[in-house]
Amino acid sequence: MDPVTENPDYDALVGRVIAGKFRIEAMVGQGAMGCVYRATQLNLKKTVAIKVLNQARPADGAFAHRFKREAKAASRLDHPNSLRVIDFGEDEGLLFIAMEFLQGRDLLGVLRNDFPLSRERIVGILSQVLAALAVAHEMGVIHRDLKPENIMLLPAKDDEGDAIEVVKVCDFGIAKIVEAEPDPAAGDVTRTATQTGTLTAHGMLIGTPEYMSPEQARGEPADARSDLYSLGVILYQLLTGRLPFIATSKIRLVIKHVEELPTPPSKVDSKVDLGLEAICMKALAKRPDDRFQSAREMRAALKAALEGDESLRQKLSPSTPPPALGQSGSGPRPPPARASDPPASTSSRPPPGLSSPLPFAGRERISGMVHASTVSTVDDPAEAAAALVEARKLLSHAPPPPPRADERSRYAPLLVVGAVALALVLAYLALR
Repeated sequence: MDPVTENPDYDALVGRVIAGKFRIEAMVGQGAMGCVYRATQLNLKKTVAIKVLNQARPADGAFAHRFKREAKAASRLDHPNSLRVIDFGEDEGLLFIAMEFLQGRDLLGVLRNDFPLSRERIVGILSQVLAALAVAHEMGVIHRDLKPENIMLLPAKDDEGDAIEVVKVCDFGIAKIVEAEPDPAAGDVTRTATQTGTLTAHGMLIGTPEYMSPEQARGEPADARSDLYSLGVILYQLLTGRLPFIATSKIRLVIKHVEELPTPPSKVDSKVDLGLEAICMKALAKRPDDRFQSAREMRAALKAALEGDESLRQKLSPSTPPPALGQSGSGPRPPPARASDPPASTSSRPPPGLSSPLPFAGRERISGMVHASTVSTVDDPAEAAAALVEARKLLSHAPPPPPRADERSRYAPLLVVGAVALALVLAYLALR
């Protein structure tokens, strides 16, 4: 392969004026999807960020139209906790999005440097994230790739001059649009969750396995509750310093989100706030119907936990216990080890790039506990996409889980009537 095509010279764009409006000053970040630059908005002399799509990826009509449509949706998200999109478009074959320039730390950096976080700080951060999600979801925009790296914390001051943190949710530009505005010029019609395209290229799937909801892992349509599942994973990480699921391969990690129940955070660290644990476990429910049904509902629960609502745990407990996943007769079992899987580690140290699987003893900061693995479509899109495809094949051949207890009880009277009728028929035939 041509190395120039596979690894475009991003530095060559420094000094270029994009669309006659933005002069690129310096590169500040790079990933598989492209590169982010610090730039100057010429008419306002204002510093902005420019995200430029990887030039090695196809920019044909359909792809460019999809990119612009999703960027347009992101630009409509006018909320203090959402990254503001200023402009988007194409300049001489270069697809770009201009955004506000943020100076702060992402949540992953905060976890690594500031862990453990107080419950007040946890609730403050997630409440702002949920405020942004509530507005996005009402507009039919689903993020689908929530993770600590996409949540920025900016230092600021309130009206009294006290230091506060302002949260910004980033990367709505690669989100799914459940109901996009039709574009007659492009022959567009109103799209549904199953019809809407995503910002993909050559089979690349958007989403990060550590934070991916079970329905995303199975390749089913994502809705607002998928974002709340991802936020549940983040809350788990904020409470314990580790991810809820640990695996030695990307395929197994995806399958664990579908098949396994997470260990309650209080079993990892006995000092975890039980109200926040109840919120976390509800957000991580396998069935979307068992999770919070809206971002505002989850935000209200966080506020109640902070206020010390003693009945919160009982309110959030499921009406029926979830099935014991992964056991005989209760659903698909984990697949046998594959030749491509690395051998399981026999030492107490986690595999490279994964959070520690050991219980968190004490609240002291332990190096590596909050290090998220590198299983990410941003860092390694081809490998992660292949893992998702393989995991979905395995899941598609697995038997469906049994009905829930409440579903069985609903049909119990019909089964009894049927059994009695069958017995009467057999008795009648025997007497003839």
